[in-house]
Amino acid sequence: MVTFFLEGGLAMFPTLLFGFLCVAAGVLNVLRPARGYLALSVATATATLLSGLLGTCLGVMSTFRYLQTVPAGEQFSIATMGIRESLNNLVLALIPLIVAALLPSIAAVRAAKRTADV
Repeated sequence: MVTFFLEGGLAMFPTLLFGFLCVAAGVLNVLRPARGYLALSVATATATLLSGLLGTCLGVMSTFRYLQTVPAGEQFSIATMGIRESLNNLVLALIPLIVAALLPSIAAVRAAKRTADV
């Protein structure tokens, strides 16, 4: 896991922060359903996805910027390694997004249960 995080580079930090906030907002929406918390969940989910995409794009750009300095025989393997490492940012963004995407269904079940009890 440490290697995964180190390979992604500095862009992993904001992605991790936004991902944590996204899941926290989703949990808050489950515990205290309100329209404001849903908007916060959507906003932090968007920030998480965009941060992961930005990190991926920056990593791919860096890979191709320095690719010409590598001997011609190794360029393909270095390019694929750089793209693989760059995709770690996107993977890190998608993990909390999947968790956060499941949380509204829990909130809906809780709301339906409350409505049925009344």
